Amino acid sequence: MRNNKRNYWITCFIIFISMTFSFSVYGEVISKKGEPEEIALFKDASAENGKKLFIKFKCTKCHGDDGKGIFCKNTKKSKKTGAYLCVKGKIDPEFEAYPRIGGQQKIYLFKQMKNIVYGLRENSHAKTMFKEFQKQHLLEKSIDTERILKDMATYLGSVK
Repeated sequence: MRNNKRNYWITCFIIFISMTFSFSVYGEVISKKGEPEEIALFKDASAENGKKLFIKFKCTKCHGDDGKGIFCKNTKKSKKTGAYLCVKGKIDPEFEAYPRIGGQQKIYLFKQMKNIVYGLRENSHAKTMFKEFQKQHLLEKSIDTERILKDMATYLGSVK
């Protein structure tokens, strides 16, 4: 009985320590500070290729150019209230629910895109993106899915 309690607390301590100092992205350990494991994870990633993929996968349709959101191009005056529906230079209300992903940390973006590709995100936007990724055959064995996601995350992470 005493050994079981001791083993339980040792296991809890080990789990606590591992969660405190690192987190896992499907088996790949990445430190919270992002070094040096994150550098190793993204060392071969190409921002240039990531930009091409971001466009190819039609991400700009909802996330906007460079992942910074979709801004109003025109303003429309409401016939009912006379108020403008969208002021030029502001995020279009129709696209406010889509996150502005340009400039985010690449490890965060990589993890989220990976969750979407493998169907682990459950919201309606994630389901739409999952279907688009399926159309691009990202889950086929002949495709290096992680490389594609790393390239896209590197590109988006480099956006200023």
